[in-house]
Amino acid sequence: MKKLTIILLFLVIMTSCSTEKASNVEVVEIPESIKSDAIELSAKIVPFAEPHLYVYKYFVYNDSLLLVCNMSSSEEKAIKVYTYPELEFISDFIPFGRGPGELLSAGFAVSGDKLVVDDQNVRYNFIIPIDSLLNEDYTPLYNNHGIQGSIFAEYSKDSLVGNNPNYFSDDERGIGNDAERLVLLSKTNELGQESVFGKHKYYAGNVSYGSLITNQDKKVIVYAGAYFPDIEIYDYDLNLKKIVRAPGEFKYSYSVDAKNNWIELNHTIFCFSDLFNTDDYFYASYIGSYYKGGDVLQGNYESLIFKLDWDGNLIETYKYDKRIFTFTVSTDGNTFYATVLDDEDSSILVELTAK
Repeated sequence: MKKLTIILLFLVIMTSCSTEKASNVEVVEIPESIKSDAIELSAKIVPFAEPHLYVYKYFVYNDSLLLVCNMSSSEEKAIKVYTYPELEFISDFIPFGRGPGELLSAGFAVSGDKLVVDDQNVRYNFIIPIDSLLNEDYTPLYNNHGIQGSIFAEYSKDSLVGNNPNYFSDDERGIGNDAERLVLLSKTNELGQESVFGKHKYYAGNVSYGSLITNQDKKVIVYAGAYFPDIEIYDYDLNLKKIVRAPGEFKYSYSVDAKNNWIELNHTIFCFSDLFNTDDYFYASYIGSYYKGGDVLQGNYESLIFKLDWDGNLIETYKYDKRIFTFTVSTDGNTFYATVLDDEDSSILVELTAK
């Protein structure tokens, strides 16, 4: 396969907190010193009477419900719901399979009081009110979005907001797509029109992937890249208002498949792994490290959790000595419920509190 390698130097060197204005967008840099100043977290493993053989992610919601989200399996449904902390089984939802409303594989995220379940293979998703999972007769309804490589959150009762998998720009080298970071989509329409995404030459879903949350009351959208150290804060007209840049020094290079115009990173860089939000704050888990070799999932990666208000002001920073994959926050704000890996690379649930 013929490839063109393009080197982009993207150096973020920070010695002190600074703020700058770029193209009318406020850019705030979090200093490197935040790592030593962060509140250290200690972990308590949550024990289960029976092992979860296919678990992918855990989410504790409102201190009272545990959502066990599974990888593709013919033996388990995608979501199993338990009381918390009693761990009594309530019900399970969404089978794996090839039929309508079934999943081949799934990604999971929590945005406010919704669980977002997305299948990139069949290109539809579920936006599930988490409280509805208390009803064992509830049937989740799916939205046909028709997009590969995007992530979604609920924008309104009738629409979704997603990151654009064709968003990519390197102005210095004159490559990129004439497209916006975010797109609005109807929940009810089967989509897939290329006009939705803007003019594009390169498919860049592998570069633009990340996490997305919304606050419908405050009219704010937050995107955090999986491979870049920026938190982007948008208003509800999809205008970028502020960038909060996490600490790190990275050099980026891309490979471009000249035949299929497919862009991907040459080096794995772990940045933001998850977002979580409450009415007053949002939180972002951040690694900020190159892939160190060995098991791509495990490795010796310290995680930071940033707590910010909806204007993007940093309120507090926490740190934990393992890689956090997903997390939620207790109602009193003192406990993080996180999915991490044990020594055998199996997903476990831990409660993180300040030491």
